Amino acid sequence: MFKFGISEYIRNSIYNVIVVLLLSVTYLACVLFLSNISEQVRFNNFIKPYLNEDSIIIGQLGMDFNLDDLSGYEKALMTKEVYCESSDLGELENLIIYDEYAIKKFAPRVIEGKKLSELDKQSEEFQVLISENSSGIMPDDIIEISFYGESGAITVPARVKGIIASGQKLLFGDAVKISKSMRVSEIFGTYNYEQLEYCVVVTTEEEFDKIKENIPVYNYRCIVKFDDGISKTERRENYQKILEYEKENMATGTDVFPESSILVEDMKEELRDTIIENIPYCVAILMLIILCIASMISIKVSNSMRYYATLYICGMPYRNAVVLSGVEMGINNSLALVVVLALVNIQNKYLILGEINCSFGLLQIGTIAIITVVIIIFTMLITLKILKERTPMSVLRDTAY
Repeated sequence: MFKFGISEYIRNSIYNVIVVLLLSVTYLACVLFLSNISEQVRFNNFIKPYLNEDSIIIGQLGMDFNLDDLSGYEKALMTKEVYCESSDLGELENLIIYDEYAIKKFAPRVIEGKKLSELDKQSEEFQVLISENSSGIMPDDIIEISFYGESGAITVPARVKGIIASGQKLLFGDAVKISKSMRVSEIFGTYNYEQLEYCVVVTTEEEFDKIKENIPVYNYRCIVKFDDGISKTERRENYQKILEYEKENMATGTDVFPESSILVEDMKEELRDTIIENIPYCVAILMLIILCIASMISIKVSNSMRYYATLYICGMPYRNAVVLSGVEMGINNSLALVVVLALVNIQNKYLILGEINCSFGLLQIGTIAIITVVIIIFTMLITLKILKERTPMSVLRDTAY
């Protein structure tokens, strides 16, 4: 049966090439639309354990501020940034440090080289990831980074292990200033080299600890979560402690805390808006492609009726032609998936469509798998309907030479 399916596939090669192209367009559209949704879901799942109606979002805190002094303090999600310079990368302002939770839940996407979770912890080298840059620095290159510690400027050699994609959220807060009206998507900055005009370096806490110097670390975003049931009085006292610290240590102290209850609702709204914006386009393209494929299947099966009837005369059950159509469409879907994977890799590396999120995760794989099964079943049903309309003998009689 599989042999006949391959033979039928080759015999209808032009038809199958067109179907593969149509399926590739469908799958690529699904990947692009679902990537936006999965990125929003990933971000929400990352901050959700820390953000509730009693949380406090702080613009900047020094490492000397003791969060345990806040009443009802439970845990905090914060950025960890270090000022640095590098003549190898040109203008460089930020080294961003990821802790274990951030690496697991919201690690930056890498377009080349290793991810943060893949860094060799046993290596004595200081290992980093860098953003896309105009200096031509690539994985396995060594760059020199200058930090400013208590004993003055120090220069540290760093092994570049990967290149992170531009246009994605990173755990830094310097790109967007905190304000009462800010949206949840603005809590952490979206890094774009062309807009910010400087490179960033990303590393882990374990790697940063390899630098045996006391280097100041700054927190430009901090989401502080408190125990359930914290009173309004305690919350107000916590605000006051933070304001006094900012006034004494950072020349600020202005009450610009975003309202956490609004941010919680905003988080839900942004996910809902992302779904509403993307799903209709995806469904519309899918329906259009299915209609095109249905028309092509009808024409193709009608043109293959004599071939199926001949196989029947040779001993193959007539309705096995339904299986042949399913095998043929299965091959088309497999080839389309290969094409889409190649296009996704090309997009992530060369940014042909610009700096858009284009990832291939479980959501995309699951959706494409469902679409594939639906299309194969749909193909077999159309083939079965056409076969029922004519018997093998009538086909051979009507197409006799």
